[in-house]
Amino acid sequence: MATTRIMKHRSSSGKAAIHTLRDRLDYGKDADKTGAGDLIRSYECDHETADAEFMLSKAKYLAITGRQQKRDADVLCYQIRQSFEPGEVTPEQALEIGYELAMRWTKGDHAFIVATHTDRRHIHNHIYYNSTTLDCTHKFRDFLGSARALRRLSDLICIENDLSVIVDPKQKSKGKYKHYGEWLYSEKKVSAKVNLIVDIQDKMREGKGPGYAKWATIFNLKQMAAALQYLQENDLLVYDDLAAKAEAATERYHDAGTTLKQTETAMKRNADLKAAIVDYARTRPVFEEYKAKKYSNKFLAEHEADIAVHRAAQAAIRELLSGEKLPKMDDLKAEWQSLAASKKSGYADYRAAQKEMREIISVKANIDHMLGLSGREKNKEIER
Repeated sequence: MATTRIMKHRSSSGKAAIHTLRDRLDYGKDADKTGAGDLIRSYECDHETADAEFMLSKAKYLAITGRQQKRDADVLCYQIRQSFEPGEVTPEQALEIGYELAMRWTKGDHAFIVATHTDRRHIHNHIYYNSTTLDCTHKFRDFLGSARALRRLSDLICIENDLSVIVDPKQKSKGKYKHYGEWLYSEKKVSAKVNLIVDIQDKMREGKGPGYAKWATIFNLKQMAAALQYLQENDLLVYDDLAAKAEAATERYHDAGTTLKQTETAMKRNADLKAAIVDYARTRPVFEEYKAKKYSNKFLAEHEADIAVHRAAQAAIRELLSGEKLPKMDDLKAEWQSLAASKKSGYADYRAAQKEMREIISVKANIDHMLGLSGREKNKEIER
């Protein structure tokens, strides 16, 4: 169960950038807090000289791009603080998880160091990554929602490593909503609303029972991590809510498919009617002459193909209209354009509904297997 926080480090007032950076990194690398330096890992830099390497990359960035920020706006490095539930991880596990978080967060494009501190009741990581990319052509830009994205990634990695996560980071307490990080020392009271995730995490920690054994032969921990995250992000913290959402998503998918089929049927009718009208008009002079000749067998033999087309077109129009008035060709063309637009938007709705349904059906299947419900909770077979 880890909490996360992301911070920007700029030049301190009255200090050179290199001194500010060195002070920040030295705090993280403190030997007394990192097991004499044994709990430090680095990527694409030497943690002993990371401050100088970070600054060198910034000089290269300026030379390559010609871009230079004002001193008070330039971010020297970013820091991620990741704190774990007391007693849930060893220092070595925390270091590995911190390294994986840094690698996946930066996508391997930024040098970083990870220092695991053990000087407090809770083990925690200090992750420092260079704001400048390894190729010195770009800089990391903090973005709207980065804190949430970081927490989401940290939670995912924790679940993949069989650790618990905070199931409700905004649980109301004493009239105030707690910040995610404040959970570290708070009394974690879990309401009935979050029982589903708690049950799943307990089942995963047990690692036994027929439900888990059956699930473990088919799925993997990463799939369950994604399923748990889906539940949290969609506020599906009660099993009945999950089941209801799955049923609603399936119904939306079928409704979208039905609507799309109706539009396609209308388009086929429109196309068939236009084709029949064209064939009727094209062959009408021949058929009128055939009538004028009192249905002469000789004339029929000479123009049999056109007469057959005319009769078929006449029959098709009669069947397609079912007694309705024959519409004008311009009206049929306008109708086609409207139907084509409806099909385009309808197909987009259908694909979105299909994606939503498949996602939640997959999540529910994973949850059912984990909780041993697959025997009595059968997912409906989905067919278009």
